[in-house]
Amino acid sequence: VSAVPLPPVAGRTPFGGRLRERPGLLLAAAACVAAAALGLLAAGRAWVFFVVVVPPLPPLHAAASGHAVAAAVTPLALVVLAGVVAFAATRKAGRRAAGVLVGLAGAGLVIEALTVVASPASSVAGRAAHLAGTAGTSPAAVSVAAWPWLVMVAGLLAVVAGVVAALFSRDWPSMGRRYESGPARAAGVAGGETSMWDRLDNGDDPTI
Repeated sequence: VSAVPLPPVAGRTPFGGRLRERPGLLLAAAACVAAAALGLLAAGRAWVFFVVVVPPLPPLHAAASGHAVAAAVTPLALVVLAGVVAFAATRKAGRRAAGVLVGLAGAGLVIEALTVVASPASSVAGRAAHLAGTAGTSPAAVSVAAWPWLVMVAGLLAVVAGVVAALFSRDWPSMGRRYESGPARAAGVAGGETSMWDRLDNGDDPTI
């Protein structure tokens, strides 16, 4: 008994196929914007609250911002934000390279935040010693705010955006083609010829 193939369901596209089209570009761009905005916002907020005790003075309550304990968060978030432009302006190999870079920046955000969460006392040890005026002074009590955890979420969003771009961006629409000058495009169509650069972009070697 031979199996009869089922006809494809009209109007449905596999999820991977959707990611290879404009929705994939929009998803990656939205994830980059959300991740970058969250990272930049969190960097200026208080991440670690601590107490320094120097007898006979009363306990000193202080806080350290993301800039102080995770200085790389802001530049990494800016790299993720730049991915939005890179995804729209580049093509094929360049776009995949941008996806890898965005993914690495997202991983960096996760590592920066995780380092603070894993050892908050170490992250503020230098600041505690400065406030106490005595080298080697450790904070007496330490607590971590929610911002490092949100930066981890931002980093994961950036990783997702980078993976999507690296794997599915080959056929995404390009800003370069969309905004080509009208006369140049019309001349190319009327002449029935494809420029050498377009042929190279499509994988053809015009010298063969």
